[in-house]
Amino acid sequence: MDKLSKYEKIIPYQDIEYTVAILNGKAGLITKEGEPLTKFIYDDLEDYYKNEFLDVFDDLGVEDIEHWKLTAYENKKYCSLRLNGKWGLLNNKGEVVLDFKYNSPLKVVERDDLPYHYLNTNVLLNENWEEFIDKNKYDHIAYNATVCALVYFKNLKFGLMNLNCEFVTEPKFDDIDIYNEIPSGAFFVSEDCKKGVIDKDGKVILDSIYDEISYEIKEKEIFFIAKAKNHEFKFNNKGDLLEQTN
Repeated sequence: MDKLSKYEKIIPYQDIEYTVAILNGKAGLITKEGEPLTKFIYDDLEDYYKNEFLDVFDDLGVEDIEHWKLTAYENKKYCSLRLNGKWGLLNNKGEVVLDFKYNSPLKVVERDDLPYHYLNTNVLLNENWEEFIDKNKYDHIAYNATVCALVYFKNLKFGLMNLNCEFVTEPKFDDIDIYNEIPSGAFFVSEDCKKGVIDKDGKVILDSIYDEISYEIKEKEIFFIAKAKNHEFKFNNKGDLLEQTN
């Protein structure tokens, strides 16, 4: 008897070595050969996907939906499953690495330059999967993969941290915009209704004195276009003034 035939349902395999299967109405992880990696004790997520992502399902065919389910909260190393209504995280060996206490699915951002695990729930964990930043220091945190920095939110203001979780700016900005197309890692900031630009180390490139700031890329070089009091200014990526138009 084929080892795979005993399962009631198998979410199609992607480019990873395991997937989710349903047995007796419960979910678990199996290998490509059908060998179980976990006990089959986890919630069948059919109801979750249908209720949470109904708008996505409307635009997809049945086969696409099955593929989408697997890629939504899995990668080669980790998979998020739900147990008795709470979400946790398993590795690709079927071992639980984060207990089932979260209210939403977990997705891990894994990069070689990160000294920690970053979850889509805006939680930072050390190599032992323990939270290591005092949450009293911020209300919300977000990681940006392109510019390799952390934006945090505290007392209704935004600030910047480096990848070592050191604060490089105070939480003083009304907003911080990140443009992934800018490889140098420039952040457009708002302060008292005025615009400016800082780099990932918190260094000021353009003071927050402008009404509008945009950018353009020419031959892989970044230029900032700033407007204030009906004047337009063009700067290079270091903040040096190149042109001024009245």
